[in-house]
Amino acid sequence: MKNIEIGIVCFDEAGQNVVREAFEDILLDEICTKTLYDKTGEEGVELSLTDWEEGKTDAIVIVPEEDKPHLNPASIKGLDMLVWQDLRMAFADPDTDHNEQLQLLHLALRRDFDIDCPRIVPHLDPQNYHTYDAVLVNDREQGTREFLELSGGNAVAFTTGRELICTSPY
Repeated sequence: MKNIEIGIVCFDEAGQNVVREAFEDILLDEICTKTLYDKTGEEGVELSLTDWEEGKTDAIVIVPEEDKPHLNPASIKGLDMLVWQDLRMAFADPDTDHNEQLQLLHLALRRDFDIDCPRIVPHLDPQNYHTYDAVLVNDREQGTREFLELSGGNAVAFTTGRELICTSPY
């Protein structure tokens, strides 16, 4: 069985110290090989992305700064979503074709969430959101506010749209 290669990027030195200490107590060496990048921030993310694209790593873990727990680095391009239980909200990019984004969301729901025939709506309907598999909204700020209200403040930030998936607590 091949070990999983994981690249770990921290946005600051404090995060690097926490990760180093955590790895002393965790016996992950049997199933994965860990690389903690010396570079932090966007520079570290760029290095980890290059390694991933070249096949040197299978996954990337990004440890954001403590006061920015939901950070998705700008260099991780894709479709941004918030996820909580069965609720999935994707945010439309005004600079990208709407139909292209719908197709990307459709693909993500099939591939990442194993939904055969995804049902997507253009706005959040709190009365029957369980009827839909995802919502694609244009207004990120309003959508985020409504999502967090409905989810009781619980959410996971999820970026998809390429083979690499980026997640973090929100």
